[in-house]
Amino acid sequence: MVWSPPPSARPLTIAEVMKVAPPTIRADAHFAVAHALMSGHGVRHLPVLDEERRLIGVLSHDDLYTAEATDTARAPVDFIAAALSAPPCAVAPGDLVTDVAREMSARGLECAVVVDRGQVVGLFTASDSLALLTDRAAP
Repeated sequence: MVWSPPPSARPLTIAEVMKVAPPTIRADAHFAVAHALMSGHGVRHLPVLDEERRLIGVLSHDDLYTAEATDTARAPVDFIAAALSAPPCAVAPGDLVTDVAREMSARGLECAVVVDRGQVVGLFTASDSLALLTDRAAP
């Protein structure tokens, strides 16, 4: 059985629950930059941007360590772009949390990047979804 909020619960938009202004990384950045951003901001996902600051993917903590474990980190600095395993889940600030969580689940993704007018404005993760579920389900 799948949990659903009580009928009286107002649907939430991603803008209401997203992490605002997440750190991003350029596709041509070095792995050391990714490590510094992740540890410095306490995050496990970095939206990856091209030269024009458009979203092209998401680098996860697991992607980074897998690349390093396979010794690919010695590849050219554009490897961050090559390490992206799936197209990003880009959503709008007004999208409903339930719809975004459903898409993330269907695609087996750990996060969705919130994009407004072509710019990354937020990040919503599976952990955020679980926290929201427990908050709303609490008596």
